[in-house]
Amino acid sequence: MISRRSFSAAAAAVAGMSVWHAFAQSYPSRALRFVVPFAPGGSADLMARTVGTMLGEAWGQAVAVENVPGAGGELGVSSVLRRPADGYTVLVTPNGPITTGGLFRKQPYDVAADLIPISQLGIIPSVFAIHASIPASTLTEFVAWAKARGVKVSCGNPGSGSGNHLAAELLAHATGVPMTHVPYRGSAAAALALMSGELESASGDLSSYLPHARSGKIRILATYEPRRATGAPEIPTVVEAGYPSFGYFTGWIGMYVASGTPAEIVERLSGEVARLLQRAELRRVVANAGIEPGQPMNSQQLAHYIRDEITFLTRQTREAGIKLG
Repeated sequence: MISRRSFSAAAAAVAGMSVWHAFAQSYPSRALRFVVPFAPGGSADLMARTVGTMLGEAWGQAVAVENVPGAGGELGVSSVLRRPADGYTVLVTPNGPITTGGLFRKQPYDVAADLIPISQLGIIPSVFAIHASIPASTLTEFVAWAKARGVKVSCGNPGSGSGNHLAAELLAHATGVPMTHVPYRGSAAAALALMSGELESASGDLSSYLPHARSGKIRILATYEPRRATGAPEIPTVVEAGYPSFGYFTGWIGMYVASGTPAEIVERLSGEVARLLQRAELRRVVANAGIEPGQPMNSQQLAHYIRDEITFLTRQTREAGIKLG
């Protein structure tokens, strides 16, 4: 026999589901906020603003972009998780705070439990670059110069625990070049520091470094990817440059919402973003910045991709004997 209390609880649960369903059906009824956990000017910032503008036009709602840099992207991720899980606050981030930050330290969130993937927005070719004053035009020449000098090389990155921080650690191990890693609040900030001579080398997004390389102020020596970047095919991979033990590192941008967001909203966001990513206008804008199209994946596929990447990077780091914590 069903008790009155059990019946009331069940009725309340059904009523709550009905409210959430009605809420999801009206989504979006107000402005959205895209949170980028790095400073303006990087690849994720550009992607967030480009997708946000087009999504706002398609849905008839404003999309504001908020930059919340710090702690290798973890401050921005945490800020999203403190807000209601209603689909109106969306995280747009490189994979660092998602797949590499946990290798360096205990994070204030659980990626698998606290975030729902929406879409992979784009692939970010990540590169290693040096200041133009260094007498080296190839990675092997740089390694010879650095070893002959006998002191650590300063190497900037977009933030402690970021993907490009890990990539530079793996590069230092593969080449035997000791590096002092210097974190900045985003890839664009590190690129500017390298261009000004504040740094000797840096690790970051191709889109942040390519304009300075074309102006002759810096030199990009290699990309960490398994293949050359479509937007800069003249840049060799680290393996091609003579260091096959490096393996590879791939940077990418993803979109997420907080766990608890109604499934209908997750599906609507995912479907609309997938449609926008096929637009020639969007693909042209991001290609000009050196960003390549992301892999078409639904929420479950991207969650599986993230788990696989964490496993791969953990194994790669352990096999290299790198102590990150």
